[in-house]
Amino acid sequence: MPSTRLKGSGLSFTVGTTDFAADATNVRITYGDADSGTVTFADAAAGTTQQATIAGTMIQSLTSSSFWRYAYANSGKEIAFKYAPGLNTTATADKPIFSGTVRIGNRPDLGGDAQVSGDDWTADFEWKVIGDVVMAVS
Repeated sequence: MPSTRLKGSGLSFTVGTTDFAADATNVRITYGDADSGTVTFADAAAGTTQQATIAGTMIQSLTSSSFWRYAYANSGKEIAFKYAPGLNTTATADKPIFSGTVRIGNRPDLGGDAQVSGDDWTADFEWKVIGDVVMAVS
């Protein structure tokens, strides 16, 4: 039986208690090597550690309930997040939900290119996850 593919047509992305999927054009969890600082021999023997981030693109909206306004108002704060790429509200074995705590980064950009008609202005974000991302399957 083939694996079910993820598609970019549905996502639940909650920061705090609000789902901001309607204001996001791109949201992803990425992993990279964590900043190591001073490495001891014990640290080196344990191997590298990973740092998760939540990154993506949001529309720019000054509406009081918008993702842009939330990110602007909460810059620097640590807030819970939930990420469900299967657009589900309950975790299952085939549709897990990922969660954790994120530190909201710098305030989002505001503005863009002049245009008569065309695309909305957007702003990119990249926020560090505090601790680890938890994958719930039930």
